[in-house]
Amino acid sequence: MMDDFSFVQMTCLQLSELDMLNSGSTVHKAIERYMLGDDVDGLIGDGGDQVQGYWKSVCDELAHITDVKCTEHRLSHGALLYTGAIDCIARYRDR
Repeated sequence: MMDDFSFVQMTCLQLSELDMLNSGSTVHKAIERYMLGDDVDGLIGDGGDQVQGYWKSVCDELAHITDVKCTEHRLSHGALLYTGAIDCIARYRDR
């Protein structure tokens, strides 16, 4: 008897979208670590060509980010009744 694995079949488009999401998540994590002063070479190097391409596209601008106060900080406003997350509070090009 053959096992039925049809429920795990994915189209090429779905696999491509999943790969893009995973790559984006890796780059997001690398940017956060970079801004906190951590080494990201291993994370970027292990991420494959797509991650390396994304990283290359943002890394020149990351050099202009200084004085990082926080990253990935959750917040909420009691009176306005909203919640969210701040990716980063920092200076960009000394502003």
